[in-house]
Amino acid sequence: MPSTNDDVADWQPRERTAWRLLDAVTSALAVTRADGTIVFASRGMLALLARPRERLVGQAFDSVLSEPSRAAYQAALSKAVEAARDLTFAVVLDDGSERTVDASLERVVADDGVLVAIRLREPFDRTIGQLASIVNAAEDAIFSIARGGAVRTWNDGAERMFGYTRDEIVGRSVSVLLPPDSRDFEEIAAKLRRGEIVSRYETVRRRKDGSLVDVSLTVGPLVAGDSAHGYAAIARDITQGKRMAAQLERAERVAALGRMATRLGHEINSPLGVILANVAYARELLSRITEASNVTELRELLEDTEAASTVIRQFMKEMSSLVASSADGEPDV
Repeated sequence: MPSTNDDVADWQPRERTAWRLLDAVTSALAVTRADGTIVFASRGMLALLARPRERLVGQAFDSVLSEPSRAAYQAALSKAVEAARDLTFAVVLDDGSERTVDASLERVVADDGVLVAIRLREPFDRTIGQLASIVNAAEDAIFSIARGGAVRTWNDGAERMFGYTRDEIVGRSVSVLLPPDSRDFEEIAAKLRRGEIVSRYETVRRRKDGSLVDVSLTVGPLVAGDSAHGYAAIARDITQGKRMAAQLERAERVAALGRMATRLGHEINSPLGVILANVAYARELLSRITEASNVTELRELLEDTEAASTVIRQFMKEMSSLVASSADGEPDV
């Protein structure tokens, strides 16, 4: 049989300050005796169950549960040595309707016996917790910033990317991530003040050790009601992507240079062949001439022509070597 309200009042501890503090918490918390009698219910519990305090305190906790949930509650209570978590109950509201909630039970040893702390929460809270776990496990750096610029939250990805632990950076200005010559902070801040979302903004940020990292930033307002109370930021490391882009650009330049060299070689080699053929023919003619006032001059002209063709061939050979070495070399990134 549950205890009466008078019994519960007699049980209340002398240090009522502790109960007042517990009453101030927003979570749905109830404290029961080992037999299940409710001796305390927080404001959050009253709000969740939509019941006044006088209809909870002194009652058995399973009286607020649906029939199937009562069996689950009793089973968890009997099996749990210290705590039972990840429970799901259907609670009965004051108007008779039911609501599904997540629950956890924890035994507490007090001076006058064993107490059980029961916490209820909406499944939405569990979803928020799951989302927080997903954010924390993300490879990208995800963090939030107060309107004044102080870092408020910091996930594991941010720790890996920038080298700061949560304890080191939460509360500090986000400006510690800016390189000394950074000029984009005010530009980003101005967009945010206008209510704009900064999406995939490529920039450079500084790690704890002073090294720089190329990042793609997405920053948007955290809105509560009609106003923004801070900003959420996602930074993705694009260093490897930029390196690959530079390699691709270099490969394209080398390919273009190769195509140009091929065209140039064709355009030069064709007339060059004609020049050389003419030189050979002219030499044959010269060998037949015995008396001519301009023989010496003509011979010198032909020798100059032959030398020029040799220079052109050497140029083409060196250009081909340059193209080959550029294709094999690493980009300067």
